[in-house]
Amino acid sequence: MIRNLTYKDNDKVMELLKKNSIVNYFIISTLEREQYKKMFEEKWGQFNQQGELISVLFKRRSGTLQFYSSQDYDVEEICSIIKRQNFSRLIGEKSIINNLLNNYNFVKIEESSFISKLERLNVKDKKESLNIKPVTTKDIDKIIDLYSLVFTGFIPKQLMIEKYMKNTGRGYYIEDKGNIISIAQSSYETSNNAIIVGVATHPDYRKKGFATKCLIKLCTELVREGKILYLQYDNLKAGNIYKELGFKDIGKMVNCYNYSNPITK
Repeated sequence: MIRNLTYKDNDKVMELLKKNSIVNYFIISTLEREQYKKMFEEKWGQFNQQGELISVLFKRRSGTLQFYSSQDYDVEEICSIIKRQNFSRLIGEKSIINNLLNNYNFVKIEESSFISKLERLNVKDKKESLNIKPVTTKDIDKIIDLYSLVFTGFIPKQLMIEKYMKNTGRGYYIEDKGNIISIAQSSYETSNNAIIVGVATHPDYRKKGFATKCLIKLCTELVREGKILYLQYDNLKAGNIYKELGFKDIGKMVNCYNYSNPITK
């Protein structure tokens, strides 16, 4: 059975998405932003015969669809919703949406971000030659200054503060002349897992190994705590750095374009 989701389903939705936080990182972060700004136009959930939520389909206000399922799903039900939408593209993890690809005539399929897991941390130089500092809430404004130069979008200031207040993430940075010039953070930490996010270096300080130093500091600490580390990346040069540190690609996100925008009444 598939139906529209309401605020009463929020806990179930988050529980489902956090079963695979690395695949659903951008959906989860967008849902968190909705307390400040409406991001989704519609949300649907597919339930199994036991009444358990197993799949979710989101339509962003921008016209993008995002899909996730934790197990086998009714492809025809999901496609029946998709066919009624005026959308630009659908985003999902490749292995999860394979059945959709076989049942809906998308105009173009394009692979995007890689999903990686740390197999074994590979640190050749264990000496810290730089003053690498831990992030506190007092550093948030400086982080936002850096991210504004590097990223087209990132989580709001208040959510970043909440992460540090609730100890669901941490970060390490390098500064110069009072400004943060390089940083690596974690997010959605549990007792077992963590996602590496927000790795960035100021354009004027790149190719000096600063981000790698921050990553090593962060990853070493998380691994010592017994956490399994994941990340998403789409920059191949950054991917080479992650692989040198011991990350291995385990999945891939896919963009499925729908330029013709079919609408079924």
